[in-house]
Amino acid sequence: MNPIITFNLYRSTVYINTACLREFTNLEYAQFLISAPEKQLKLRLCGENNRDSVRLRSAGNNRFAPRHIRCYNEFLNELVLLMKWNQKCRYKLIGCVEINGDETNLVFNLNLAEEIILHEKT
Repeated sequence: MNPIITFNLYRSTVYINTACLREFTNLEYAQFLISAPEKQLKLRLCGENNRDSVRLRSAGNNRFAPRHIRCYNEFLNELVLLMKWNQKCRYKLIGCVEINGDETNLVFNLNLAEEIILHEKT
């Protein structure tokens, strides 16, 4: 199973799949980092008290239960401007694991984002 992250721009949320959580079994928090020149998104492990840290897992007994994460507007706006994404859509990214010394990151190529058009409820 590949690490997948989905951005719902309309609801200002990010969803991280179970594969991401299984890759990062040892930590609860990560930082979302955008590399504009490379058009990459990195998910880097960090501690709870690190700046801009985000809790990855749902609270409770199931350590691999994903959750919808509310995003800061500044972060989403940066993505929308960089990638010219439609704010009424969702975007799905398939990532890979990057190991650099003792640091493990999940890396997502923003150029390969799959646009998912949301249908209005009638």
